[in-house]
Amino acid sequence: MMEMEKKQREAVHSAHPCGCAHEHAPLTPEEMRRLQRQKRALEEMKAGTIRMQALHDKIDAVLAQVTQENIGLLLTQKKTLRQLKKEAAALFSCGFEHPMLQVMEQAEREYIERIEEILHEAQLLSRAKRGNVTPEVLQNLVRATKRQSSS
Repeated sequence: MMEMEKKQREAVHSAHPCGCAHEHAPLTPEEMRRLQRQKRALEEMKAGTIRMQALHDKIDAVLAQVTQENIGLLLTQKKTLRQLKKEAAALFSCGFEHPMLQVMEQAEREYIERIEEILHEAQLLSRAKRGNVTPEVLQNLVRATKRQSSS
């Protein structure tokens, strides 16, 4: 029984280039090209999303390891953050307009801004730990701390 169902599905998918399971008029060559372009664009978006998630995972893993003693470890993520910004820019400039994609873009923007703030705070703390504390560094540290507590 299961083998027969599988053969039926394969027959339906091979009979319809769009892969659907219902009868309809054949697609024109232009419609096929449009669908193929959309499919390629969606595959590229999926790959970009996977790459962005891998960068998130890398940053988050380092954040999980940070302690007061090794705050400078965060500063190793500047390059990763630059890569993330580049991936996000490529993904969200692809030309698709969909509410879900807009929500993803906003969430990504907020994540990047928060990581930038964390890296800035880490840099200030790292400088303070080395004794490179200027009045400007102290003011920035106070501002960053106030922002953190109000968030």
